[in-house]
Amino acid sequence: MKLWAAVRRNLVDPILRAQGTPTSLARGAALGTWLTFTPTVGIQMFLAALVALPLRANLPVALALIWLSNPLTIIPLYYAYYWVGTLLLALPARSYRELAQTFASLFRSLEKGGFLESLRSLGSEVLWPVIVGSLVIATVCTFPAYRITLWLALRRQARVIREAAAALSVEARPVNAAPGTAAPVPTPGAAVDEPAVQPSTDSREHAPP
Repeated sequence: MKLWAAVRRNLVDPILRAQGTPTSLARGAALGTWLTFTPTVGIQMFLAALVALPLRANLPVALALIWLSNPLTIIPLYYAYYWVGTLLLALPARSYRELAQTFASLFRSLEKGGFLESLRSLGSEVLWPVIVGSLVIATVCTFPAYRITLWLALRRQARVIREAAAALSVEARPVNAAPGTAAPVPTPGAAVDEPAVQPSTDSREHAPP
């Protein structure tokens, strides 16, 4: 339950509350997904804030998706980058248990030193597979994230428009009209009935001068 509460607070709720056009929301999802699956832990939020404005991407959505690379997932993610990279570069892969400690020391060094220093601590035989594999995974995941978010945002926009139109229809309906009856709309150019003028019954108007 604590895990789901954290996921809802940091990932689900910010995306559901995000305001903006469907395109900006989708771009924010694409940006956040791409940064999540790159070896940029420590500077991901800075990069998102730097790039979101020129791309017209929704920053809250991007930051919410960056949360996916959290302390619980970061070591499995980095090993996935490494494993894919070794396949693409035709290099022998080391075991997860062997590299887990290496990646853990990398993240501890982020707290003490800079981002580049921590990457250099991996060594070239681990660093290059990590970079290559992460770029491939990030690119492959970014396009579905954009399309799915755009589809969901367009559906939400259409639902909001329908609800607003229904609310206006209810407000415009006459008080005595039956439920579901639309308000009458005057036809352009049609004659408008005016109230008949009643003859005056005041005797003073007919008295002789």
